[in-house]
Amino acid sequence: MSYKGLFEMPQIMKNRLWPNLSPINHELKSEVTDKYNCVAWANGRNDQPIDLSLDENQEPLEYPDLTCLTYIEYFETQGFVLCDKSDWEEGYEKIALYEREEKTFEHVARLINENVWTSKLGEWEDIEHTLEALTSNSYYGIPTWFMKRKL
Repeated sequence: MSYKGLFEMPQIMKNRLWPNLSPINHELKSEVTDKYNCVAWANGRNDQPIDLSLDENQEPLEYPDLTCLTYIEYFETQGFVLCDKSDWEEGYEKIALYEREEKTFEHVARLINENVWTSKLGEWEDIEHTLEALTSNSYYGIPTWFMKRKL
């Protein structure tokens, strides 16, 4: 069964995907849309998805490398640099890349103030949340890599 968004998803399914997600650590901030994805959203864009498994003609790559290192390289082209911490730093924007055990990239979130992150959940809504809210061994993985760029 497919759901049109997080709001419609039964709590048991949310618990399976994101066991740390609760009503007190996230808030819906947009309608469902497929106009952009988490990579675009983390980069401050909401006009098109950014899919590193496609080539410049939007055709699937034969052997896409979907590790966090590929996404780190992409974000470096956007002015981000690796950093050690997820902590808020005045004058910078930060992102957290979520990585699964098999070292695959799964998600990226952007820090918008001292304790609040924002994410685009696939083709679903944008949410504001804690960093830990989307942490999951089975779905998005763990926020492993942190990057920042000057505002």
